Amino acid sequence: MRRLWVILLLLPLGSPLSLAQGTLVIRMAITGAQLAAANATPDPTRASPGRLGVTADGKLLLSDFSDQANNEIFIVDVSVNPPVFTKVTDTATLKQKVDNENGPDPAPTVMTPQTLDVDRDGHVIILTDGADPEVAYLFHVDQTATPPVVRLVAGLDRPFLPLSPASSIEGNRSMAVIGYTAYITLNDRFNAVNGDSIVKIDVHSPDGGKTAATELVSQSQLEAVVGVGQDIDLNDIAVRPAKGTLVVINSGRAQSNDDLLEIDPQTGAVSVLVAATDIEADLGTTDVGYSGIDIGPNDIIYLANAFGTSGQAANRGIIAVANAGGGRGDATLFASQADIIAHSSVRTISGAPITSLSYQNAGLAVSPTTGEVFFVERNTAGVIGLRRE
Repeated sequence: MRRLWVILLLLPLGSPLSLAQGTLVIRMAITGAQLAAANATPDPTRASPGRLGVTADGKLLLSDFSDQANNEIFIVDVSVNPPVFTKVTDTATLKQKVDNENGPDPAPTVMTPQTLDVDRDGHVIILTDGADPEVAYLFHVDQTATPPVVRLVAGLDRPFLPLSPASSIEGNRSMAVIGYTAYITLNDRFNAVNGDSIVKIDVHSPDGGKTAATELVSQSQLEAVVGVGQDIDLNDIAVRPAKGTLVVINSGRAQSNDDLLEIDPQTGAVSVLVAATDIEADLGTTDVGYSGIDIGPNDIIYLANAFGTSGQAANRGIIAVANAGGGRGDATLFASQADIIAHSSVRTISGAPITSLSYQNAGLAVSPTTGEVFFVERNTAGVIGLRRE
């Protein structure tokens, strides 16, 4: 026993070896047929899962794009089979809320959920935005009330340019919530007022949408870390519970360097948490590129490697990174595309096998209770769950 204890002491916690051990368990946590049955469209083959989030007790937050005119948002209990869908709200309701608050301005005709999260009370926070002429809004929904209470947090503010139609959250890509504060990544390609940046806002701000978000991280701060003239595209963000910090992926375009950046939510200080080159070296691949990030138990970072090098094992797989810090981490291929698509449960809505994975931006979530990794898979029109046991 003493010799075994010495060996265990020499193995770092969260090492690549521990991540690689155990049988990979794959399942369709939500099938396309189950989503089609839950949504309000009359077509039983119509399902289009959108953004994904997770509650503190491990239920999934899911937006459904099946009806482009009225996206629905669900809380889904995937601990049972079939999963249980509870509708939170829909974009028809959210559009009406904006119309109630925006005075003489016309009601929005288009609205796209961009990110879903929950605050400390478990209330659902919904960030919306999309291609022009759609504009951005932030909503707080108390889904425990009957009927649910919808509040408009931001989107009708004009904090920087009073004559501009752009609000302080325009051009958003993703969001993470700590306590009652939403941290939102903004993009200069999508009309963000201050360019590539991260802003924050209290989700308990007064109803009416007039509260402006405040800047936490400026474009110049990001450039100081990423490099002036380098492409910045922060396409997803997650909370690192072990440190109380934020982690963002600079991976929205081919020109982005794919580093993981860590943000102090109090000071806005930015640093490189794990360099993409370090992850590539661990995986023996020549390129990585992520569509989603989340952080699970034991401070393990999970990445959907949607834009890796074609033909290499890590491409379109799920990457796990342990021991992150100082630009380095221990990266392993948690699940390969080949493993996932070969599983008998991974099928299209009509029951056919798929030949590749198609990820959704901000479509990755990890259960804080079980560590199961979930991601939206568009070819199946469902949500796939992965765990090792």
